[in-house]
Amino acid sequence: IWITPGKIKSQPITCTTLCEHENWAPERDALAADDSYSYFYSEDEIHITVLSIVSCNVDYVASPDDLQHFRDVTRACIGETGRFDLPFSGLTLSAGGVLAQGFDSSGALDRLRQRLRTALQESSGATVDQRYVIKTAHSTLMRFRKPVDHGEELVAFVKDRRDTDF
Repeated sequence: IWITPGKIKSQPITCTTLCEHENWAPERDALAADDSYSYFYSEDEIHITVLSIVSCNVDYVASPDDLQHFRDVTRACIGETGRFDLPFSGLTLSAGGVLAQGFDSSGALDRLRQRLRTALQESSGATVDQRYVIKTAHSTLMRFRKPVDHGEELVAFVKDRRDTDF
């Protein structure tokens, strides 16, 4: 389950997201100017992972009924959550790319996650967070396709933007 600008898996919700802020596109464009070997997320691909229902289980195949059930539970939980803002401030590096840091200052994202965990467990016995419990909020801006040739420049770029509000 992930939140994209104004949608959750094609279902409208009201959540302010990174793409709606005017500072995000210039930062993405500045990153892309010197890097043709990485993948840069477009506005319609930027998302925040809310919860991993099935965590990397190659043996699991969701049936159409399972998918509908997950959608129904998700809609109900989102309806109970209401509008919330998730501010983004600063860039950070991971082994896989560059991320914008989200801060769940109101606790709404955490409450939504907990509501989903409980509802899925109670309604279907689904266990989530099998590999790890998601606690952070971030949006990936770019993914590395290969080792970075200009690592020092990228580190400096990100460091200069540790406090940029999005």
